[in-house]
Amino acid sequence: MFPKMFELTPLSLHGAFCIQGQSRIDDRGDFLKVVHRDFFEKHGLEWSFAEQFYTTSHKNVLRGMHFQAPPHD
Repeated sequence: MFPKMFELTPLSLHGAFCIQGQSRIDDRGDFLKVVHRDFFEKHGLEWSFAEQFYTTSHKNVLRGMHFQAPPHD
C-alpha cells in the first residue's frame, strides 16, 4: 500500500524509532520525502504535516508545484 519511502528501525529506548527517508534519484536529480502523514499514521506516530520533501535538480531541470482546490486539497 505504501511505497518504500521510509525505513523504520526500532531503537533500544522503548517507543523510539529511527525513520530514514529513501532518496529517489533519476536524470532530473533527486527527491527525498521526509514526512508522509499516511505512513506516520499507519505506524501510530503523530505529526501535523501532511507531507514534506526536498528535491535537488540538475542544471536545466524545471520542476513544478502541484495544487488542488477544495474539496480535494
